[in-house]
Amino acid sequence: MRKNLSFLLPAFLLLVATDVWGAKVTTVSGIQDGARYYIGATNSSTDYYLQMPEASGDKGTAVTNSANATVFIFEETETANTYKIKIADTDNYIQQLGNAKSYNGCLSFGESNAAEFYASDQSNDKIRLANNNRSIQKNTSNTYWGSYGNTQTDIWLLPASSYTITAAVNNALWGSANVVGATITASPNSGYRVITGNGGYTVNSGTATVVNNGDNTFTVTPSSDCTVQINFEAIPTYTVTLNDNHATITETLGGAGVTLPSRSSLGEYTFAGWSTENISLETTTKPTNISTASTYYPTANTTLYPVYYRTAAGADPTAFSVGSTGDYVIVSAPINEKYYALPTNPTVNSGKITAEEITVSEVKGVKCVTSANAEGFVWTIEGDENDYTISDGSKYIYHSNGGSSGTNLAYGTGTTYTWSFTADGDYIKMYGRTSSTVGGRGLLFSGTTIGGYSLGNWDNSGYYKSMILPVYSSVKYYYSTPAAPVSVSDAGWASLYLPFNAAIPSGLNAYYARATTNSSVTLTKIEGNKVIPAEFGVIVNGSVGNYEFEYSSADPAVDKANVTNKFGGVIESTLVENIDPGDDNSLYVLGKENGVVGFYLPGGELTSLAPYKAYLIAPSQLTTAPAIHFIIENGNGATNINAIDATDEAVKFIQDGKLYIKKNGVVYDLLGTVVR
Repeated sequence: MRKNLSFLLPAFLLLVATDVWGAKVTTVSGIQDGARYYIGATNSSTDYYLQMPEASGDKGTAVTNSANATVFIFEETETANTYKIKIADTDNYIQQLGNAKSYNGCLSFGESNAAEFYASDQSNDKIRLANNNRSIQKNTSNTYWGSYGNTQTDIWLLPASSYTITAAVNNALWGSANVVGATITASPNSGYRVITGNGGYTVNSGTATVVNNGDNTFTVTPSSDCTVQINFEAIPTYTVTLNDNHATITETLGGAGVTLPSRSSLGEYTFAGWSTENISLETTTKPTNISTASTYYPTANTTLYPVYYRTAAGADPTAFSVGSTGDYVIVSAPINEKYYALPTNPTVNSGKITAEEITVSEVKGVKCVTSANAEGFVWTIEGDENDYTISDGSKYIYHSNGGSSGTNLAYGTGTTYTWSFTADGDYIKMYGRTSSTVGGRGLLFSGTTIGGYSLGNWDNSGYYKSMILPVYSSVKYYYSTPAAPVSVSDAGWASLYLPFNAAIPSGLNAYYARATTNSSVTLTKIEGNKVIPAEFGVIVNGSVGNYEFEYSSADPAVDKANVTNKFGGVIESTLVENIDPGDDNSLYVLGKENGVVGFYLPGGELTSLAPYKAYLIAPSQLTTAPAIHFIIENGNGATNINAIDATDEAVKFIQDGKLYIKKNGVVYDLLGTVVR
């Protein structure tokens, strides 16, 4: 930790001072009565000042050094925004402006007959000083000042009084500062930095406007002698913790970056980056603060969580039909088994647009373009069959006119020109509706370009029909390091259905449903490496407590493709009424009623299943049996057991005509075989 040694020094240290002029006055409201000013104008980034002529009635000289310019005193009159302009340190005033000394006018001066100048604001932050129909102005060749002719009338004033800027720092051990002209440059010592924003400076005395430029420089505009203190601070140290199975902790100085590692895919989950959000349940909402960059710049102590995603199929695509609206891709008929599409934001050359090859897919018998392949080709079609617009969200594509060749497509902001659609099998005839002469021309592909060719040639080999294809969007589900919390209640059981391969925690056993009747379910225990396959319903059994099912890269203990499992499940919260158990079957959920654990028909307030819950599909009960009971398979064969309270002391009980003994929470049959 750094020690604060500021007690060894004054609160701030004066370093250097400089004299600067005040800022330019570019509005009438900034003119001060009795103030001293230079009169100037700017041309091509160069400032030119007015130097009065030696003899009254001559033209003034344009000079680039204010040291050679004339200083004027502006004296307010009784009329608003009207001033007499006196030559400083003399008794002379600028007199009536005239056009002597050729057509460019002159500048006369004397002790009497002072002219009154009306000051008005001009565009681009400039001022005009007018006397009658003349004004003080510089010629455009930047050689002299006059009062008439083809000259520059928009001018500014520069205060002719200088102010002293003194630079200081809040602690000399933390850095130093230097001032040159109106700029203060800060130099922080190692481990320190300039405070950002307005906190980076303090005007200790005088009056000034200060701008922190953010690069350790400050621009000062004084209106009096002033002292500006630059404020430094120690750079804080931030801790960045990566919260996953490969957790690491690193420290870095504020402003310095931390290199973030990548992570390997977890089964079907692909690493997307790091986020401050810990996504405990899958979501289709991508974290807004996800970072895939290799360098991360913390602004505080931060915990980052890895984010993975898996891709699942979206809604089935719907083929376009005349009358449809929405987002589509406009594609040519296949040419040598290749398709060509109309790109968005196209370049139009002589009324034609170069087509680009695109991949067309087929989903559930519908030709479509996947969202990944559709990027840069999606057009929004709105309207109805006789009055469609085709837009990419920025501009519209339309047929501008008939033209002799009929190829005049256009891309612009107008919506006057629309399209009329007619179905032709799998294809759509798109007629340009710009005028009555365009009715026979449409959107066709020539083999290289898309244009407004004649629809009369629509079936000829030279022109290819058009298709309008839907965009098929897959869905991404985001997740932090795959893991799911599971609570085992006093019933001793819980159901589970996870989207990833998961290791069974110590202290739990997991079972899948090999077979069912309308009164029982036969459970098979998952053995071996005790890894549950993804999307494979199970129920787990163990002591009361909270458990964490974490992702496992090991092969599952069960090949779900080659076993029968009567358990289904949900990954997202799902209404029970939306789950179809099939003919002559019913959906049952794990429960406990009257001390009996089993699978029950959902009832009462249970209208939906929570995420990651399994359910049982079994034949519909023909009787009013209270539950579907468990039959747990083991090496000695199947033994029927109806789960009972785990808190009972050693007891004998009869279940389904068989005698069992339970002691210390373990159930035995009469052969001494542990059945639960």
